[in-house]
Amino acid sequence: HRDMLRATGLPLRFVFLHGEMALIAARMGERSGHYMPVSLLQSQFDTLEDPRGEPDVDVVPVELAPAAQLQRALGLVGRD
Repeated sequence: HRDMLRATGLPLRFVFLHGEMALIAARMGERSGHYMPVSLLQSQFDTLEDPRGEPDVDVVPVELAPAAQLQRALGLVGRD
């Protein structure tokens, strides 16, 4: 999907939330009524096309608190 978006020629940046599966699983386990069960997380990691290292991708660590993740992402969006 990133390549399709890049092909539009529009200026864009991608923000990739990166984190260890154990942390993400723990956070998912704390949610109630979420559409995706923790049992599907491994398959998501297995099929993930990790974009780190691509020139238009910025990484935000999920270890940060959600508010800090948002602030980091907002600080990255729009910069050259």
